Amino acid sequence: MVRRIETESVSGFIHEPGQMTKPVGLLGAYRRLWSEITGEWRRDRNVVYYLIASAVFRDGVTGVVTFGAVLGVNVYGISEANVLLFGVGASVIAAVGAALGGLLDDRVGSKPVIVGSLIAMIGVAVTLMALSGAPAFYTLYEVRDRTVLSSPAYLERLNSPTEWTTRSVAHFRNTSRSLCDAVYSSGSGSGGVIGTIRFDCDPAHDATVLVRLTQDVLPGLLAATGIAAAHVCRADLEVSKVKTAEQKGRAENLVPRWVVMLEGSQLEPVQAALSGPLGPAALATAHVPQAVHGVYRLEFDLLK
Repeated sequence: MVRRIETESVSGFIHEPGQMTKPVGLLGAYRRLWSEITGEWRRDRNVVYYLIASAVFRDGVTGVVTFGAVLGVNVYGISEANVLLFGVGASVIAAVGAALGGLLDDRVGSKPVIVGSLIAMIGVAVTLMALSGAPAFYTLYEVRDRTVLSSPAYLERLNSPTEWTTRSVAHFRNTSRSLCDAVYSSGSGSGGVIGTIRFDCDPAHDATVLVRLTQDVLPGLLAATGIAAAHVCRADLEVSKVKTAEQKGRAENLVPRWVVMLEGSQLEPVQAALSGPLGPAALATAHVPQAVHGVYRLEFDLLK
């Protein structure tokens, strides 16, 4: 005879008095957190190092994701369409990198992969910082007229550089050189701070650019406190691109067709003008797709 035995299982939680955690409040929670961190520091400091590195890393990733597009458009002058392409490219590279990193992790371990990735990221960042942005120095020569810069005496000097000049120019990088006519100049004097904007655009929009700068933007900036003078210069490309012996041994010069200079007595109003009325977003509305902005302090003024 076979007997059928049925069983029933009942599961539940048993409350034991004194085991429930009492609310500790905000300050109490932070005290408990500090107690746990100090405990881990005494037990294994690597855990604390990891927590700090993880917090910094996650904060950086959050900043890039949140403000990357804003910085790209407003600071670096990248178009909105290109910012979207950058986001898609970053996502694809992240996915591919995660897959390749996982394979490497299985072969060589986590630490070599992480250290190698950090070294590569730092190397790329330092390289991009060195190769992009405004040049570190800005030199301005003022002459009677542009014929001086194409005269035989001037060219002879450039074609007979001194030994010191030959050695020093070999280290020049990211050099721009334009020989320009001043098509607009207004103000009450010179300033100790100068903001510069160098750009090119479709020549068909030159008239629009000139009107926007000289009639709509610069007169209003000259009325602001801290702004001393404004100048708009247009390059003579034929004269600017003349090759001389002084240029041998270094990279070819960039020749921006337009150079805008804004002189001020203080740094803040010049920076505000270059990020606002003369910023990338404002220039884009005047058919200037990309420009190089720079701010410099006067170090020396040679009058004769």
